[in-house]
Formats: sequence, structure tokens, C-alpha cells
Amino acid sequence: MIEKVRILSDNYGLKVDPNALIKDLSVGLLQRVEILKALCKGADILILDEPTAVLTPLESEDLFKVLRSMVQNGKTVILITHKLKEVKAASDRVTILSHGMTKGTVDTDTISIRELASRMMGKDMEAESFERKSTLANHPVFCMTGVCMVDTLGIERIKNMSFELRSGEILTVAGVEGNGQCELINGISGFQKIKSGKISVEGNDITNSSISERRKYMGIVPEDRISTGLSLQASVHDNLIGGYHRNGIINKGMILNFKVSRALADDLIKKYSIITESQQVTVKNLSGGNQQKIVLARETYLKHKVLIISQPSRGVDIGATRFIHERLIELRNAGAAILLVSTDLDEVFALSDRIIALYEGEIVGEFTPDTITREQIGMYMTGSMRAAARGTDAIEQ
Repeated sequence: MIEKVRILSDNYGLKVDPNALIKDLSVGLLQRVEILKALCKGADILILDEPTAVLTPLESEDLFKVLRSMVQNGKTVILITHKLKEVKAASDRVTILSHGMTKGTVDTDTISIRELASRMMGKDMEAESFERKSTLANHPVFCMTGVCMVDTLGIERIKNMSFELRSGEILTVAGVEGNGQCELINGISGFQKIKSGKISVEGNDITNSSISERRKYMGIVPEDRISTGLSLQASVHDNLIGGYHRNGIINKGMILNFKVSRALADDLIKKYSIITESQQVTVKNLSGGNQQKIVLARETYLKHKVLIISQPSRGVDIGATRFIHERLIELRNAGAAILLVSTDLDEVFALSDRIIALYEGEIVGEFTPDTITREQIGMYMTGSMRAAARGTDAIEQ
């Protein structure tokens, strides 16, 4: 059995140790295991649904090489994705799906990315461009100083991390999945205690504060909306008002004012273009894009000065992604300080004022989007390059 896995692995360029434990593998390697499982069963047709949602550009390119190898070996691959650059890079033909209906099937090399987007959305889709207002404050509103964090096994995941965030800017943490982003967000939000260091918001030390105390200062959009950001069995209404039930907006003591809460939910549904038949629809029945809009609407309604936002467009279609990006820029222009965590380099370059590259829990470089290319930032994210000093020229390790 091990030999069979090794042969398939070599034949298709899917380098996986047959003896490795699944719990120890990265997301990219898990993806390879899934493909090998199908190949071991002798599958001639492979269907991949958003396969690069949690992969870096380099990992995605490796996956596409594998898919092309499979096609050359007589396999059929059906790729479902909303990332149009991937459509152009990986496919021979493309079928455009919009609102449950097909909008035609064409040879990929005969259609542009813009035309693909326009057919999907039913309107002309120009490239994303944002009007950025200069609202950058002189003093930071969020600071991390010398923060270290360890996992349950005592392994250090965040190593002496320090950075500042000011009002009117988007600072993006760019890194390959599994390099400390999850621990970073958990440490800031209070889900996980830090080993050492200090976290402060608006001059207040929140290092040892409770989760509810931290949420007085920050809105938090988590990486995984399903497990952390939403209650899937609850209604749209209940998810939208979550967290407001004790801050005096919709309650008086233990009594909720449902007339006020329903008006609030209606307002958020309209402002964020959340597509739902009613407030009482169960959230699990909504699309990923509408679920994400609910989390974003709830976390930004109170206009916190600091917003912690992780993977805002993961598993979200192009229309919802554009809406979310526009909203984040609006918040930034209104003076919000946004810490963004993203593995999508298109998103990183579209939204960021500053970028810090994360590798194995360390900041290995700090840049502005106009001083670095996607290929270069990808090398920092994978550890093949580091900055001699933050903001300076890069040197090879």
C-alpha cells in the first residue's frame, strides 16, 4: 500500500510521505492527500471545489501542475472556482454559472477575465480601484510589543512580534497558512493567552483582559465564519444582533427590545446587501458570501476604531468579494485602523497600505505594495527570503 502511494505520488508530482500523520500536515499537503485518495481508487474524473481557497500562490501553481499532469495522463478534471485568474491559468474550457443558470461554455483562451466577470455578475466589471483618502493618524491606536505565544505542546508559534497600527490605514499580515496567523488572531481576540509581551488598544493595556472587555475596543471578523463567526442554527436576526444584547443598544438590563433589534437587523441587511427572504431565515441556508456579510455587518456596525479582519473573502464569490473590499476601504477612509490577515495576494495588494510578511511566527519583512512584487512577497511568505531589517532591502537566507 505504501509503495502504491509512493508510485502515484512520483507519477503525478504529489510529494507526500505515506507514513506522515494527517494532523501534522499543512493545508497544502492535505490537499495532495485528498487527490491521492481519489487516484488510489482509480478515479478517472476529479472534481475540485475551490481547491486553492487556503493555498498560497506557489502552492496553487504546484496544484495546477499536478492537474495538468493528470490531464496528460487521460484524466478529466472539473475545477470549481471564483478566482478568474485560476480559470485562465488552469482550464481548457469554462462554463459560466450565475444565479443557478449557465451563461455559456467557451474555450478559455477566447475570453478575457473581465468578460468572464461581467458574464458572472450580469454587468460590466472593471478592475478594482479604490479612492483612498489620507486620514492616517500620527499616533498608533493598536500596539503589539514583544508578543510570544505557544501552542498546547509548548511549541512557540508567535516569536517576539511587535508592530503598530494607526487610524486610517490597512496593515496586512501576509503568510502561508499555518505560520502563526491563527494564533495571532486568537491572541488579540482573547481566545488564547499570550506567553509574554503586551497588547494595547487606544492606550489601554488589554493583555490580560476578557474577551468581552476586548470587544468594547475592537470588531473582529474571524478566519472561520462557520465555527467562530456565526451560529448556523440561529436566524439572520439573531446572528446580526449577537454581542449587542448587553451594551444598551437593544436591551434594558435582561430585557431585549425586539422592535429595536428587528429595525437594526433590517438596517444592516439593506446596508450590506444581504440576500435573504427574511430575518428569520436560518443562517445555514444562506450562501457563503451572505454569511460573510452578516459577520462583517455585525462587527463593523459599532464603528470601532480598530478592526481585526481575517480572510474576509475566503470562499466568497466575485460580487461579494468586491462589496467586502469596497466596505473595508470605506471604513479605512472613515478613520478605522484595520489589521487584515489574508493569503490572497490579489486581496493583499488591492487593500493594503502596509504589508508585513509572516514566516514561522516571525515578521520577516515590512513593505508598501508599490515596493514589492507578488513573486517577492511569496518568497518571503515561504521563508526563502528575509529582510535584513524591516523595510530595507531583502537578502537571501
